[in-house]
Amino acid sequence: MRKQEAERLERIRANEEKMDRCLAALSLIQTALEQWRAVQEDLRDLEVYYTGADWKRDYEADEKGLLPQDLKRGVLSQDGIGEMLDDAAELGKDLREILEEETQGNVVE
Repeated sequence: MRKQEAERLERIRANEEKMDRCLAALSLIQTALEQWRAVQEDLRDLEVYYTGADWKRDYEADEKGLLPQDLKRGVLSQDGIGEMLDDAAELGKDLREILEEETQGNVVE
């Protein structure tokens, strides 16, 4: 096989691998975005809960030992819910930056 033909085959194989990685990533992102869109109302509800009086009352009840021991209460963890809301805001920022890059022509359309 000539050198030129070998280079062509290698180029095609390398680009096929790149395409496979891109397709796999796209599939993951599309699925994740669908899931993220589906929980937006839950996210808004959690923010209202965390910043409102109900959360504070529930937190204080937990601190006083008034809640059942087997009750799952991650939402009463200031770090847990606060960090989740911060992470959601950071994700929104990242998505806006990606969109901005795309609209400026820095990403393939």
